[in-house]
Amino acid sequence: MTVHRSLSTVDADIVTGGAEFSEEPEVLTCQKLWCEVIRDAFKVATQPRGADTLDEILLAREFFRPSAHFYTICGLAGIDGDWILPVVRKQMYAADVMARMARRGVKI
Repeated sequence: MTVHRSLSTVDADIVTGGAEFSEEPEVLTCQKLWCEVIRDAFKVATQPRGADTLDEILLAREFFRPSAHFYTICGLAGIDGDWILPVVRKQMYAADVMARMARRGVKI
């Protein structure tokens, strides 16, 4: 079953876009774990909290670059890495714009 969802509903459902989930319980459990890893990296990269350090934010953003590491983790999660990259980049850009506006005192 392929599930496609928009990342505009960013949060727990972020990594379901382009996913192929297994029907085997052990594999599904593993896929869910790797989906959580990707979701957590996404949240730190696009919606950092006060507890997130600059190094953590930069590391999370670096994760979303086309690399063997990224594609391996996407594969373990059952996610199409080529599908998720442009969507995540768009969200990171939007987060940067919002941060710049907030620093300038622009209210949204």
